[in-house]
Parts: sequence; structure tokens; C-alpha cells
Amino acid sequence: MMEEMSPLALGVVGSLLAGAMTAVGASPVLLGQIPSRATRDLALGFAAGVMLAASFFSLIIPALDAAGPASRTTRHRRLSSARQSCWESAPWHG
Repeated sequence: MMEEMSPLALGVVGSLLAGAMTAVGASPVLLGQIPSRATRDLALGFAAGVMLAASFFSLIIPALDAAGPASRTTRHRRLSSARQSCWESAPWHG
């Protein structure tokens, strides 16, 4: 059935399905009581971690692989230099 649908129809069906699942996921919040601050903080922290992991594994690692081995030594030198300058400018560093 899916093979016979046009790309536009597949996009519409996919968008409707994603919207429906968003509504299902939001229903406990909309229909239930307001979650405590600790629960909200936990959920926000989890979401932030998921987004950081997604950006790292989807964007940074493929970009480093595409850069190739020639850029690794330059990148290592730049990171070491940046790390050293941050350490020297830190308020706790004498």
C-alpha cells in the first residue's frame, strides 16, 4: 500500500501521524495535574541530554569522519591550545 502512494501523500500521512503521536504524548500533561518542579526539571534535563546526544552522533561524528585524517592533527593542536587558554584564564588558576 505504501509503495503505491505518492511522495506528497506519504508526507501528509507522516505529518498527521507525527501530530497524533504528539497529542498522545501531551495528553497526560494536558489532562492531568501540573507536575512538580522536580519532575519538570528531570524531564527537561533528559530532553536536553537526548538533544545533545542526537546532535553529537548525527552531526559531529560524521563531520569529523568527512574531514579525514589530515585534519586530525590540526584539530588536536587547536583543541589543546583552546583547553590551555581556558585553563589559564580560569579564576581558580593561580
